[in-house]
Amino acid sequence: ELSTLIKDYPMALKGLETDKKGNNMYMVSTSDTLNKDSKENLIKDGSIYTIPFPKNRVNFLYWYNHADNNKYYPGDKIIINNSIYLEAIYK
Repeated sequence: ELSTLIKDYPMALKGLETDKKGNNMYMVSTSDTLNKDSKENLIKDGSIYTIPFPKNRVNFLYWYNHADNNKYYPGDKIIINNSIYLEAIYK
């Protein structure tokens, strides 16, 4: 749940760091990558992010974005302006 994520990852709602040009960098994590705090998951503010396929596609329905409470599907594109957590939802 979002409240647990905020408690465990308070940086989820603000930029984790800035790049060399001072741009905010936000954590974009999924239920596939949640425990992998990696700079690979840092995305520059304003970037377009393509929603990935989950590792396990069997009975996959959609990604639930805990930041905006919307459903997204692989290939959808969103603009990153805060940290997000995408949870894979299955049948």
